[in-house]
Amino acid sequence: MAPPPAGNADSDPDPGAQHIRRLTDRDVTWLALPSERHEQVRRATSASDLVNSMLDSLDPWPPELLARLLHPGGAVAAALAMAPPGARALDLGTGWPSLAAALVSCGLDVTIADPVLLRLRFERLMSAAPVTDAVHLALTSQLPWPDDSFDRVFVDTAEVHRARGDLRFVIGEVARVLAPEGVAVVAQDAGGPSSRGRLLRLLREVGLPHATVLVARPGRADWSRVLDESRWGQHLTSEASQASAPSVRGKRLLKAAIAAAGGVRWLPADRFVVAYGPEAAPCDPLAEILAEPAGSRELIRLSDARVAVLGQESFVKLPLSRHQQDALIQEAQNTRRARSTGFAPHVIRSVHVHDWHGLPYVRYPLIRERHARPGEAEQTIAQILRGLAPGRDAPLGATAFWERLTGARGARDADEAGARALRARVLDTMADVSVPAGPTHGDLHADNLLLVDGGAAILVDWNRFEPFNPLVLDAGYAAIEHDRRSHGGSLAQALVRFRDRELTGPLAELASSTMGDLDSAQAATLILLDRVVSYSQPRRRYKPWTMPAMARAVAALAD
Repeated sequence: MAPPPAGNADSDPDPGAQHIRRLTDRDVTWLALPSERHEQVRRATSASDLVNSMLDSLDPWPPELLARLLHPGGAVAAALAMAPPGARALDLGTGWPSLAAALVSCGLDVTIADPVLLRLRFERLMSAAPVTDAVHLALTSQLPWPDDSFDRVFVDTAEVHRARGDLRFVIGEVARVLAPEGVAVVAQDAGGPSSRGRLLRLLREVGLPHATVLVARPGRADWSRVLDESRWGQHLTSEASQASAPSVRGKRLLKAAIAAAGGVRWLPADRFVVAYGPEAAPCDPLAEILAEPAGSRELIRLSDARVAVLGQESFVKLPLSRHQQDALIQEAQNTRRARSTGFAPHVIRSVHVHDWHGLPYVRYPLIRERHARPGEAEQTIAQILRGLAPGRDAPLGATAFWERLTGARGARDADEAGARALRARVLDTMADVSVPAGPTHGDLHADNLLLVDGGAAILVDWNRFEPFNPLVLDAGYAAIEHDRRSHGGSLAQALVRFRDRELTGPLAELASSTMGDLDSAQAATLILLDRVVSYSQPRRRYKPWTMPAMARAVAALAD
């Protein structure tokens, strides 16, 4: 790719500007970040500086703000227009901070351009992705790249309007810099001035006549599902059946009826439009990955840097970071290992690791599950745990938990969560405490339980599986999560209730029976430290929105 013209390009004089090239003196205010946080971003010279401001200042950033800005699931657009390694991608002011990192993890050559300097600076500070170029520019001028420069271009119409750009002009520029076989992903805001119909007309007029329209639910910033527009009516009907309030159920059924009558295009919704020109082959790598017809898939946001793709017969987990590529392979291996234990009747029988142009992904058979009520989930998980072998009494120091806690990662994670003293107390006094040990799932809660018609129960997400671990970790955590979901409390509150033996029900009883020589306070401490010591990247750096709840739980047990 030819570099942008250098004549009007100045390096930002701020040494913390992370190699941003300035092509304009005009700037646009970053509205998604409260104004009182702007100076903290300007002052920070590294990710550590910025995370310290987020978490340790007298006025820490709200967790919901951190999740909105940094959650890796925001990079769903990368999965909508995947490209082979070496393809050239442009993030044109989308405001999706995790997009560039996801594209880089797939092997793409990524350029970020943004009219919002502070947002660009934030992304460069927080992202470890080695992008090719980061450019501050105005959307009112011609883009500084030659024709046919990129294989993928991502743009958000709402951000174009906020930057006072002319949508027709910007979409024309997107088409100009897009290679003949390239693909543009254009996000459309339900409440914005550019309607679905107008956007599709503009795309046709600039030479991108072919388009697939997908709906983001509930919205593209906080999406939980992205599905083909043709499937939206079916999804609305399903949502209505799960709604408890009659007024909500009625509104959803009305929308579903409108969709079924052919009016889906007029229903307000955030949408992603995947557009390409007459020379490009239809872009649907997800259909290729699923080995199913186009339009059959639905994307689901997962808690880490990965998405799930649901087809008609398959369920695929797709990584959005290099770390998650390794983690997904490990999860597949753990799933196979779990099938050799007492968990076998509750483990998916088929799991396969594949790759798409070198990008690994994991395919499972699609399971048609039904929603489990909280009490039903509690009873089912308890029944699964009762069906396991009773375990073998062993010193805590002989378990996988102890190995992880004593390692360098255990020390780092405990320090970051403020749990150094709790960790030291356990290491100093509990190595020889006897506990029943055996295989553990590691993340037992209702969301990881699938109930299948006919009575079968399947557990999923085996990335935290251990073959020899304290059994109280599974039963205790499941009891705590059930309490949280039933009463709406925090992790700290549920842990204290567990410590004080206030939890009741079959899971709490199982936890009590698997404590061995531990008392309830010690068991609560182990359950918390098991959550503190991560199986993924450092939580403080990559998932800072999770830290306040973890720190409150640590403080509650330290009292």
